[in-house]
Amino acid sequence: MTDTDLSNVVLVTVDSLRADALGAYDDDRHTPVLDDLADRGTTFDRAFATGNWTPFSFPSILSSRPVFADNGRIGVEDATTLAEALSAAGFATAGFNAANGFLTSHWGYDDGFDEFEPFVASVGSSIYSKYLATHPTVEAWLQLATSPVRRFGSWLRGGTDERPFLDTSRMFDVEHAATDFIEDTEEPFFLWIHYMDAHTPYVPAPRYIREVSDGLLGTHRMIHAHTRTGLGWNVGDRTLRDLRTLYQAVVRQVDASVGRVLDSLEAAGVDDETAVVVAGDHGEEFQEHGHLAHYPKLYDELINVP
Repeated sequence: MTDTDLSNVVLVTVDSLRADALGAYDDDRHTPVLDDLADRGTTFDRAFATGNWTPFSFPSILSSRPVFADNGRIGVEDATTLAEALSAAGFATAGFNAANGFLTSHWGYDDGFDEFEPFVASVGSSIYSKYLATHPTVEAWLQLATSPVRRFGSWLRGGTDERPFLDTSRMFDVEHAATDFIEDTEEPFFLWIHYMDAHTPYVPAPRYIREVSDGLLGTHRMIHAHTRTGLGWNVGDRTLRDLRTLYQAVVRQVDASVGRVLDSLEAAGVDDETAVVVAGDHGEEFQEHGHLAHYPKLYDELINVP
């Protein structure tokens, strides 16, 4: 390697993160960690994902190839990935994905990583495992249905309100794996972490709801909002406001987690040697063009990313 001030790269990707969800793009948003990162770095005002859905955008992010280009399938199996190129150049590499079934070894995303953990069930030959590979949020919806019992149990155990409302986002699993890798790695490294918190259903920890709103959005309203959207029922103004609040709260939740990863870089004494890159893989719609989540369209709210 050449003698340079920068030796390491941390790539943070956040599922379903639209640009105007961050304070760097909208002054009304509360994302202090990422806003500070933007103030100290470079912010791209016109960054666009190559698709409105993870399997369409990630081949370009991690292999600089359009989807379907090499073998007619989603994924990066027949392409040279960023991790492979950096590994060949002598970098230690690690990738941690918070249970998005589209970003697993089944689709070639482990290629080039010394350490890789998708935190999703292994994709084998069974019908169930294949279903998980193409429906990454099924577990989240199942857990949402049982959330009143889970919330009450957490309260009885004295649980912290730092933890996400559900554990399906695997935020702490990804965060801890990333910080362990940073602490244990001495050679130049490439670290990729992917968060799923901003993907529907939005289930933030209580403290982050309070940070972005008046704090009056309780469990029953969260379940009501997601039930209506999950069943395809009409969504009124109040439910839409609730969904937007929940979305901003999970974005703040990711913001806080990124802050703890940055703290680990400082604790390891490598923060000044590390380039940090943050991007969304696609955006999210809140009925700007008649739908919620990321319905197959290509409007700015779905492809304009931070």
